[in-house]
Amino acid sequence: MWTYTSYILWKYFEKIAAKSDELKLSELSDFIFNTLWRKEGVIFHEGVEDLYLDLKYLQKIGVLEIYESESLDETKIKVKDQEKLREAAKVAESLPDVMKLDALREYVERINKAIEYAVV
Repeated sequence: MWTYTSYILWKYFEKIAAKSDELKLSELSDFIFNTLWRKEGVIFHEGVEDLYLDLKYLQKIGVLEIYESESLDETKIKVKDQEKLREAAKVAESLPDVMKLDALREYVERINKAIEYAVV
């Protein structure tokens, strides 16, 4: 699900954290588990550790930089390559058309909806 994680990150930084290219894992997990999951019924990760594995993959391919902390919640995520993040997010956007699955389109729509009402 790293493609949807990248899409969430792209939209999150675009709308919510627009003035920064860094955020705490706790902030991202709060959005994913308390807004996207509870309010929109969309879940891509079983927990923070599962989300962290996606982030580690995005770091491995050069999209993110992860700054470890003793507490996983205090770990910081920084966008290392905006263009790579955008490209990964575009994959998630195009999957519904490529795979011809309405459920995937619904995921993107629900992520967008959650981002809109999470904007402070």
